[in-house]
Amino acid sequence: MADDQVKKKRKLSKTGKIVFSCLGLLCLFALYSVGILFFHTHFFPNTVLNQTYNISWNTTEEVKNRILQQAVGYEMTITPREGNPEVIKGTSISFVPTFGPDFDDIVKSQDSFLWIREIFRPHSLSYTESGKYDENQLMQVLDQLNCLHDTKARKPKNAYISEYDAETNSFSIVPEDLGTTINSKKAYAYLGDCLKAMMRQVDLEPCYTLPAVRTDDETLCATLDHLNRYVQTVIQYDWNGSQVELDSSTFGSWILVNGTEISYDEDAIRKWLSEQAYQYDTYGKERQYTTLDGRVKSLKNGGYGWRTDRSAELEALEEDIRSGETISKEPIYSYTAMQKGQDDIGNTFVEIDLSKQHLYLVEEGEVIFESDFVSGNLSNGNGTPPGLFGITYKERNATLKGANYTSKVSYWMPFNGNIGMHDATWRREFGGDIYITSGSHGCINLPLLSAQFIFDHVDKGYPVICYY
Repeated sequence: MADDQVKKKRKLSKTGKIVFSCLGLLCLFALYSVGILFFHTHFFPNTVLNQTYNISWNTTEEVKNRILQQAVGYEMTITPREGNPEVIKGTSISFVPTFGPDFDDIVKSQDSFLWIREIFRPHSLSYTESGKYDENQLMQVLDQLNCLHDTKARKPKNAYISEYDAETNSFSIVPEDLGTTINSKKAYAYLGDCLKAMMRQVDLEPCYTLPAVRTDDETLCATLDHLNRYVQTVIQYDWNGSQVELDSSTFGSWILVNGTEISYDEDAIRKWLSEQAYQYDTYGKERQYTTLDGRVKSLKNGGYGWRTDRSAELEALEEDIRSGETISKEPIYSYTAMQKGQDDIGNTFVEIDLSKQHLYLVEEGEVIFESDFVSGNLSNGNGTPPGLFGITYKERNATLKGANYTSKVSYWMPFNGNIGMHDATWRREFGGDIYITSGSHGCINLPLLSAQFIFDHVDKGYPVICYY
């Protein structure tokens, strides 16, 4: 019987353990189920909303009430580009938070079935805060903000290209000035949106009037590249035998920039061209000339020598500057002489001695032909003018016309307007004193063969020296 009793006690003990285990499991399951139900409507411990509100163990309604309570002290700080920050207080515009239908869904984002694990972890939740306010009250507050109504606000200024800098041999971009002018209409709408979003720190940067041209403007940068290529140009002139170098140290200040438009100070270019022409041109300058027989004569220049075509060279120069290269060139001339230099007559010319009524054709320093002639009539004021000239052109079988005459000639070589050398077959004698009372209308009358010989040896630009 003793053994049966022991077995019976052991059986009862085992059954009791099973019962207690089942009861424990039921309690745990009940506790777990309660947790699921609780955290289906309550936030986990260690939960923060929008990095501001500690909403641990709270329901959504409790969170709403806390937000409404804290909204009583809501204010938005506005920071302008310059000056002191200003504050809009929620109480001054009857501000209250608003909660959309999605607010109640925040707690549902929690997985309440995992509450046993999640209660030991930190949680950060977020939702888009929003609010509403009295628009009339807001307009009154905004109208009082100094940052929106600054009477000393600076207007924005565009970035622009500087004048030429000789020290750096370059142009540069002067950065824009953003200024402090606010677009009020944009600012009112922007701040209203910020209040609706319950923002607490607001930068006014999006509300400023912006300059139209910024430092990184593509057209402005391209213009700068063009300009800084231009100043690399070097022009090496051969100016009537003299070497003249023009670089950006001189022409840099001629380049003008208006926005992205490049132009030139043409007055400055003309002045420079005039200075060079005055120094190196010979056209129009009086000369000291030593005749073949050794006499020194002062000759007025009537149309011979080197003369710079300033208008044409101005256009060419502007184009050359744009090249950005080193260029060797001569200026464009409207008149040229037989040789370069101040003594540009050279050793090939026609020398006409009006006193002796005798001319010499000289080539390479040698007299290759001489002839008598008859020049302009002194007695009636038609004397041939002295001076240095160049043959304008030559023509065969020309008809010369004047106020009271018409003459046909075989060889016509004008050198001073309507005055020139030609054959005069109507004359039987040449030289001597004929010109004093029976001279021409101003031309150099030559025997036919003399005119032919000279015609065959001269050409346009050939120097003609006349003197008494």
